[in-house]
Amino acid sequence: MASAVRPTPATRARSAPSEAAAAPARTSGDANQPAQDAPASGPAVAASTAAASEAPDSAVHPRFQVPHRAEVALAAIVILLVLTVDLRGAIGFSSFGVLLYYLVANLSAWTQTGEDRLYPRWLQLFGAVACVVLVAALPWVAVVSGVGVLLLGVAVRVVRLRWSAGPKP
Repeated sequence: MASAVRPTPATRARSAPSEAAAAPARTSGDANQPAQDAPASGPAVAASTAAASEAPDSAVHPRFQVPHRAEVALAAIVILLVLTVDLRGAIGFSSFGVLLYYLVANLSAWTQTGEDRLYPRWLQLFGAVACVVLVAALPWVAVVSGVGVLLLGVAVRVVRLRWSAGPKP
């Protein structure tokens, strides 16, 4: 049987903001009406779900309060993948995404005004150029697949925006 999950101080601290946000939903606003219970969310649900689970990987370490069996299982899966699969394509694809993110961040920082700017503009320009140079150094398959996923994401976004706008009269 899985051991019970007890909330730790860190879990309680993380759940406090979500509980505070849910507080207005718990009251009806009418002094004559009883308070309504808001649905539970966040770490409390995760803890109760894990406690109710009979899965062997849901056991929580009694001292460190971590799902130690799940961590060991995940580590074994990652080691198996590293030993049996060529992950260079995934690493290249991931690098494309990270560099694209930093390119956008540098271009966004370029647009900041003087009082909001922490670093000189030439540093954002250097960062953006460095991102483009590093993307050019990635394997071409990683770049093509990254651009393909980016274009697919843009296409899905355009379709969803047009769909939500509805027909124009």
